[in-house]
Amino acid sequence: MRIATIGTGYVGLVSGACFVDFGHEVTCVERTAGRSHRSNAASFRASSPASTHS
Repeated sequence: MRIATIGTGYVGLVSGACFVDFGHEVTCVERTAGRSHRSNAASFRASSPASTHS
């Protein structure tokens, strides 16, 4: 399935990553230039205490 997320903040970026993990093709769209530039350069950190795998 092809999915687009609008916004690459904590919710949009993590949701997009989860959809990719399930095998979907995801396009993330961000209107804030600085945020999308950091994402493209892979210089961002996304973490959550609830994201630990057992």
